[in-house]
Amino acid sequence: MPNKIQNNFKSLMNDFSTDTGMSAIDNMGLYIQYFNARMSDKIMQYNAILIHELINKLDRLPDEIGSSVFNAMKGVR
Repeated sequence: MPNKIQNNFKSLMNDFSTDTGMSAIDNMGLYIQYFNARMSDKIMQYNAILIHELINKLDRLPDEIGSSVFNAMKGVR
């Protein structure tokens, strides 16, 4: 996902028409719900990726800290 923030409100109008067979302009209330649901899903997926990456980093952290401390202690002796 790009980190750039921009207005994507019109970006799903074609998808809405394809998925529902209705015009987004003529059914703006439904389109807003559709848009919000799709954006919420994308945000949830992005957050899940970030959380997974964070968990993986935290799982490796004790080993990295341990090796750093061990390497530092070798120089003290």
